[in-house]
Amino acid sequence: ALSDERAARRRQHDRTDALLRAQRRVLELVPAPVPLSEVLSAIAAAIESQTDGVLCSIVLSTPDGGRFTDGAAPSIGGRYLETLLTLPAAPPYLGPCARAVHGGEETLVTDIAGDDEWAPAWRTLALDHGLRACRSLPIRSETGQVIGTFAMYRREVGDPTPEDETLVAIAARLVAVAVEHRRANRELSEREASEHAQALALCDQ
Repeated sequence: ALSDERAARRRQHDRTDALLRAQRRVLELVPAPVPLSEVLSAIAAAIESQTDGVLCSIVLSTPDGGRFTDGAAPSIGGRYLETLLTLPAAPPYLGPCARAVHGGEETLVTDIAGDDEWAPAWRTLALDHGLRACRSLPIRSETGQVIGTFAMYRREVGDPTPEDETLVAIAARLVAVAVEHRRANRELSEREASEHAQALALCDQ
């Protein structure tokens, strides 16, 4: 029994260490000159590496939460993300990611095939990609504005594990950091360009 307890502690330590390494790799990528979609894919892959049978998607939204704008779903494949980005996020909610983004609600679907709350178009899309359960969490900026959703899918029905809840929260925070860093850089560049244009205008007077 004691050896089993030591082994369990060791496995937990290894998982924690691996998760911290994955977070560091993502945070190192955030300021790098790469597309945001590449950073989002790295976050999804980092979370997937920590638990068996999980596939992740990250979808960003417009400020009003009415539609999706960008995202990543590196392991789901097919046309899932491409199709998802064409669907409206506003009510009536076609799927859990729409509710998470527009309604700002964490949404759990333990059996996609058997839950008729969602539109047949979304259920068919998910099932065609082998997705059977989904947990979608709003991603919020530092000011509390919903800027997207992080979803964890499984290929079997059922409730999420406690580890899933921790990983979803970590992922949402990493995405928020990445998005806000890019937004701050864009605003700085625009401000500098404006100031440069004003300086040139003064020189021409």
